[in-house]
Amino acid sequence: MTSGPETIKLLLKAEEEATSVVEQARRDRESRLKQATQEAQKEINAYRQEKEREYQEELNKHSGLSEENTKRLHLETEQFRERMRKNFDSKKDEVVQFLKELVLKVESFERE
Repeated sequence: MTSGPETIKLLLKAEEEATSVVEQARRDRESRLKQATQEAQKEINAYRQEKEREYQEELNKHSGLSEENTKRLHLETEQFRERMRKNFDSKKDEVVQFLKELVLKVESFERE
């Protein structure tokens, strides 16, 4: 067995080694944590870029449809306006005649 001072030296040496091991473990853990954070950020950025690309594709796909819909609606509106114009022109004389008759009826009714 070893004597008292030698035992103390061994204990101090063991404590120093243990402290060194703990410090190295902390540094390794911090390094792994930093690396994991960087890798996670890369994955987040890649995911974000993918979703942005998908969003842009959808936006482009629907904006094309929007232009087609706008053209179609414009054409339908013009066709509707033309039908209304023709309907107005065809009924105009009848409506004027009807209004004249109403006015004359009111005038004759007031005289009585």
